[in-house]
Amino acid sequence: MLFVASPDKLGDADWGVMQHEPLLSEIRRIGFRSADEIRLRYVGDERLLKNLARLYGIEAHSDFYPTVSLRAPKSRFIDDRATLLLRSAINGMPLLDFLIGRTPLRADADVEVSAFSVFSVRHRIASEVVASARAGSISPLLVEHSPADAKSLEALLELSAQPGDDDAWLRAWSTAASEVASATLGLLPSEDLQELWIQPRWAGALTGFPAQAMLAYQAAARRDAPETRRNALLALDQATDAVLGVQKEQMLMLAMAASIGEGRKHGAEEIERQYGKAIPPSAVYGQLRSFLLAWE
Repeated sequence: MLFVASPDKLGDADWGVMQHEPLLSEIRRIGFRSADEIRLRYVGDERLLKNLARLYGIEAHSDFYPTVSLRAPKSRFIDDRATLLLRSAINGMPLLDFLIGRTPLRADADVEVSAFSVFSVRHRIASEVVASARAGSISPLLVEHSPADAKSLEALLELSAQPGDDDAWLRAWSTAASEVASATLGLLPSEDLQELWIQPRWAGALTGFPAQAMLAYQAAARRDAPETRRNALLALDQATDAVLGVQKEQMLMLAMAASIGEGRKHGAEEIERQYGKAIPPSAVYGQLRSFLLAWE
């Protein structure tokens, strides 16, 4: 993991300089072919780190108080993991887009997929899911690279084409929609989410909760904070017990992150207080909910 810090305010990264020497040779030496492969792995800025430190109550490391040196042996012994920073970027929901204005890499970016890089693997799968949705059929590449996501997308398209009115249909649709959302929504920029979440032709027959959830996903795909918060809360109001808990949690987190993005100081806390008690934290999103609540 690389941190770039300065006592003075840093400007936006100029990724183009990495296409020229001497940086070009250096990024190739560590296994990257292009600036896009660096951009793909960009997580966040000072605001993200400050709020992460606030969540954990982290004390600053210094020569006078070497926090890392003192506590590292214990963390290594108990096999502790610091995964929240990574999961904030690859969890599938556009949380960092609302929180700090992070923009994911485009689907057509110059990126080589590596089995050792979760960023590149998830980026490829997201791109293939979107391409399959636009084509209206599951591509062989998606089946090869991620059979589970291929199955989820196929189920979502089939269930949406023939809406049902019973709890079994709603449960199946909710499961498929939440899985496809987690594979795409926050992993590609708005322009690449056309026809899957933005103006989806396959979703025209949906009514009730599914239709409202789709409006929330569409607003989130557009990175429209006010509309995301409004539609996600309306979806939660309409959700029944048949709706998968993880999908309710997606709506909850989208509303919380969008509220922060709007500049509502206590918006996330108010939303969690009103809706969170009925939505138990999951292993997938529970820690991220705490992160949103700690955000300032």
